[in-house]
Amino acid sequence: MLLEVIEGCSSIQEGDSLVLVGLHLIMVVIFVVGVVMLWRGLLQTQEDVEFLKEQVEWNDEKRMEWKTTAQHHIDGMSQSILKQFEEWHLTPAEVEIALLLLQGLSLKAIADSRATMERTVRRQAGEIYYKSGVNGRAELSAFFLKEVFS
Repeated sequence: MLLEVIEGCSSIQEGDSLVLVGLHLIMVVIFVVGVVMLWRGLLQTQEDVEFLKEQVEWNDEKRMEWKTTAQHHIDGMSQSILKQFEEWHLTPAEVEIALLLLQGLSLKAIADSRATMERTVRRQAGEIYYKSGVNGRAELSAFFLKEVFS
């Protein structure tokens, strides 16, 4: 396009009016300004991309730090829960069911995952509640979570 503008300027004859020359000159100036603006926009976009890459990298590092710290706490809580199950003298089957109850699975989902009847899971859940001294799933969860949020 620049070549067309330049060729247009070079084809101006002596008899052409100053208005035509001025219009050609304005077209060249507008074209150059447009190219400069596009170039500046490209440079700004490259800077923005670099900044965003740095932000993503920083966020990934922070996420991994949080995940490592959280995993440490989760492991500790898991061990504490299992220790409490031992103190309650839960059987291995009851431990498995109690963990699934704490995860929020329904009695039917627990029965399906263990290939047993829902009635059996309901009876075992009742034994868990009796041995732990709680009145249901909500109190079982609260037993372990009340200290986390206080």
